[in-house]
Amino acid sequence: MTLAGLAHAGIWAFAPLPIANVAAMAVVASATLITLGYGGRTLLACRSRQTTTPSSPRFP
Repeated sequence: MTLAGLAHAGIWAFAPLPIANVAAMAVVASATLITLGYGGRTLLACRSRQTTTPSSPRFP
């Protein structure tokens, strides 16, 4: 998201306005989708992990 913000600022600073409008929106939308995809993948990975409680040690 930080890189998308920097790209957004750079596009608005150096590109012509009609191009900047579309390109900046595409950069931020892409970063948002990537972030949501990564978060969803991480959430699914965490939920699918099997957690087992270790049995208590037996002392003789």
